[in-house]
Amino acid sequence: MRKIIVMMMLVVVVALHTTARPPHVYVKVRPNNSKVVVVRPACPGPKHVWIDGDWVWSPKANQYVWIEGKWVVPNNGMVWVQGHWKNTKYGWHWVPGHWK
Repeated sequence: MRKIIVMMMLVVVVALHTTARPPHVYVKVRPNNSKVVVVRPACPGPKHVWIDGDWVWSPKANQYVWIEGKWVVPNNGMVWVQGHWKNTKYGWHWVPGHWK
């Protein structure tokens, strides 16, 4: 009985691990780094940090779309890592910005 429970837990952990991350969307051509002129709004408070906007591939629209920048309040000790395009043997894929 114990072996069955352990096996079931292992299956759940593996299933969660493989389904928790969305698959990468690979594209052959990344954005051309066209700059969008952004008028940054006034900072809403002393704890806010600005996260730049960027071009992101939209499978739904089948094209690159501009995502606006925004002001956010980071969690204590967290630093924003800007999103970027990564070139791999499969093509380019977007690595979203994230807190580290």
